[in-house]
Amino acid sequence: MEKTTQILKILNVLSWMIFVLLSIQAGAFLFNAFFSLVINPVGAKYFQRDIDLSNLYAFSTWSFFAVTLMMVLVAAIKAYLFYLIIMIFKTLNMVKPFSADVERFIFKMSYVALLIGALSLSGIRCSEGLIQQGVKLPEMYKYFGGGDVFLMMAAILFVIAQVFKRGIEIQSENDLTV
Repeated sequence: MEKTTQILKILNVLSWMIFVLLSIQAGAFLFNAFFSLVINPVGAKYFQRDIDLSNLYAFSTWSFFAVTLMMVLVAAIKAYLFYLIIMIFKTLNMVKPFSADVERFIFKMSYVALLIGALSLSGIRCSEGLIQQGVKLPEMYKYFGGGDVFLMMAAILFVIAQVFKRGIEIQSENDLTV
C-alpha cells in the first residue's frame, strides 16, 4: 500500500506539472493569435519558437484564425484533461476506490479525450488542405498529432468507466449485505 501511495503522489505531481505546461502553451497560443490578428501581423512569423505562420496569415486571415483557434482549443482541452486527472487524485479514496465521483471523472475524461482526438484530426486535415492549396506551413503534426491516440484513449477510458460503474454496484451490494 505504501508503494502505491508513493506512486500516486508522484503521478499527482507529474499531472500538475503537465497541467501547468499545457495551460501555458494554450495561453501562449491564444496571446500570439490575438497579437497577430489585432495588433501586428508580423507576429504570425514568430508565432512560437519554431512555428512560422506568416504564409498562412498572408494566404487568409480567416484560415489563420481557424488554425490558431484549433491549436488553442487542443492545448486548452488537453490541460482540462489533466485537470480532471488532478481532481481524481483529490477524490480518490483508497479504502473504497469505486466511487461515483471517480466514475464521473473517468466518463468526463473519455469524452474530453474524444473531443481532443476529433479536434486534432480536424486540425491535421485542415492543415493538409491548406498545404494542398500551396500554403507553406511548419509541421503541424507536432501540435495536432496524436488524434488517433486520443480516440483510442477515449475508448479505453470509456471501458474503464464502465468497469468502475460495475465496481460501484458490487461495492454497494457488499455494503448492504454486511
